[in-house]
Formats: sequence, C-alpha cells, structure tokens
Amino acid sequence: MGWSTRSCGRHLPPDFHFGGIGDGKVLTAKQRERAHERVIAEATAWAICLEEAATINERGLHECNIDLLARAAHELKVPPDYVLVDGVNRPPDLRFPSEPIVRGDASSASIAAASIIAKVTRDRVMEELHATYPQYGFDRNRGYWSPAHMDALSRCGLTPVHRLNKGTKRWLRVPPLHRP
Repeated sequence: MGWSTRSCGRHLPPDFHFGGIGDGKVLTAKQRERAHERVIAEATAWAICLEEAATINERGLHECNIDLLARAAHELKVPPDYVLVDGVNRPPDLRFPSEPIVRGDASSASIAAASIIAKVTRDRVMEELHATYPQYGFDRNRGYWSPAHMDALSRCGLTPVHRLNKGTKRWLRVPPLHRP
C-alpha cells in the first residue's frame, strides 16, 4: 500500500554459500539484515530499481513489477547468463534467457537473495518516509494493511506516496491527498 515497488537483480559468485538465505517474508528483520549485508558484500553485481507510487497507480503494480525486473537485470554490471524470475510472467523486454518460478523466493535461494535485498531496501525507504508522514506508522507497518495503518488512512487520508488499488479505493472511498 505504501510508496514504491522495487525489484532487485543480483549476480552471485559460483562458490556463494546460501546458508541463512531464505524466503524474506518468513525471516525476522535481523535475519534479513544479516542476509542482506552478506549478499551485498559477496555478490559480483547487484542492482535495485524503484518505481514511484504515481507511476504504479497509473500503470498498475503488475506491469511495473515486470518492467522493474527487466531493468534490474539490464543494470547489472556483470550480465547474467540466465535470469530466474519470481512469478508467472517473463518480462517481454528481458534480453537474457530466463525462467519464471512461481513462489520463487520460497523455492530458489537465488531468488530469495534478490528478494531479501529488495525487501530490506523497501523497509529502509519506509523508515525514511516515516519522518515525513509519522502518523501512518511506516516505521512499523511498512505501509501494509495493518489495523493501525488503516486507522491512519481513515483519519488522515492518502498521501502522494500511497499506492492505490481497487481495494484501497473502495475501502477509503478515496479521501483527498494529505500533503506534509
């Protein structure tokens, strides 16, 4: 619900040991931070791409995610031989051989490593946004549909950093934007 979407591409050396790397959604924040630092330190290349909420609201989350994945792969300083895609769809403009893997972050350590970098990056962005919009609790809920966040949306309305989807619009009946 909050701010941007992100995609991460990374290129790991063949001797990379995946111990401690797993589905970022089930790791604790400390485990993700440790895994993030290790992947960043040992990766031969990595790239993070972000998209603004306004673009996501205009084009759609799925379309933006597909484009971001291709951008991240193309921005790697070491071109990949093969790209594992977390999801069902292969980005149409991806210039590398690839394979989509449904729930890839839970079944592929390689995808999990990229997912951890992306999630830690998003969490850090949300903490920065908390300084501007403290009433939304981005430092705790990261913009997800927690009861406290939904309460803040009801009281304060949307901000320019909120992503809109049909559920959000219907639930809120789209109140005016809140600007700092």
